[in-house]
Amino acid sequence: MNINKHSINTEVASWTSVNKWIQSLTSGSLFAILSNTNGAHGVKAWYKYDGSATPFGLYSNTRYSEWRAVMPVLVPVARYSRFLLWVEKESANYRGWGWLGSSSLSTEKIATQLRNLMQVNMPEGNTVFFRYWDAGFFSHHVNFYGDEWGQILPAFSDYWLNGKTHHLITSPVSESQHRFPLSIPQKLIDEMNQSNNMPLVLNTLKVISEVYPERILNWPEKQLTRRLSQLLTPELCSKNDWLSIVMSELERA
Repeated sequence: MNINKHSINTEVASWTSVNKWIQSLTSGSLFAILSNTNGAHGVKAWYKYDGSATPFGLYSNTRYSEWRAVMPVLVPVARYSRFLLWVEKESANYRGWGWLGSSSLSTEKIATQLRNLMQVNMPEGNTVFFRYWDAGFFSHHVNFYGDEWGQILPAFSDYWLNGKTHHLITSPVSESQHRFPLSIPQKLIDEMNQSNNMPLVLNTLKVISEVYPERILNWPEKQLTRRLSQLLTPELCSKNDWLSIVMSELERA
């Protein structure tokens, strides 16, 4: 069976390189929000390729300040840092590593605003931790709120979230006028449930199970599904040989 990218629905949003995004910035300094969960790949890459600054724990000065093992961190990044090469070339393999943003504020002032988003209220009334360090999750919220997000989190005017870029009109010198914890509308939850990549993952799984069954014999189904979800990024799916790349990655594991 001859497989090409048209055999599977791979509709994805446009992808922007880190370098192109940085060149478009007219002001502000670069920062990275890094996750300490899911293997903490962003934090590990920071220390491997740069390490010029110590990441600032974003739960510091809160009741959760002892949660160091799972605490997201904030770190300033120079525009020519080798860490950005990792973000450009390898971070797509690690969903949930973090994201990049541009701000004119200090680390401490950014952290103060991010503390407002530590927890949010869900439609059913319960309060949960908000995974703002997960670019895929966070991007849904920036898209949904649009320019209003610049008022909720005025610290950042520009974002690079897994290749998706956002520019917002903000007034970072002012405090957010929103009431916190932020209340997440049901409509946003519904949109997020509809826009995940699971249909693409399941379709891809079906095809490779039929066409290349011998090449995935050693993969438990749940683990294979999780790995496909990580691999099937907008950047990868935009390539003509994306399926070959996926198979190569699976065989390397």
